[in-house]
Amino acid sequence: MLLAPGVTLAHRPKDTELVKKAAESAQKKYKEVSGRESQVEYEASLPDDSAGGVVGSTMAGRIKVDNTLAERLHILEEKMLPELRHDLFGLNENRKFYT
Repeated sequence: MLLAPGVTLAHRPKDTELVKKAAESAQKKYKEVSGRESQVEYEASLPDDSAGGVVGSTMAGRIKVDNTLAERLHILEEKMLPELRHDLFGLNENRKFYT
């Protein structure tokens, strides 16, 4: 999304002002670093009962970044499985590699 001319930010309706404020700050920083203008469209399409966050996508929709709390917790869950397995069941002597 770095070289894309614009981005669409999907968010919860109640987070509209917060998302706009954060996006404006990011646009200024992007302009300083890259020297390029960017265009942001806002889409209040995430459900109100979700935990929050944003889903950013290029205007063409080819690149999508899900930065919602639910997705971040899902990533953490996958990364923590080996450690949880070790904490619950102890060291497995049959494993050659440990993460």
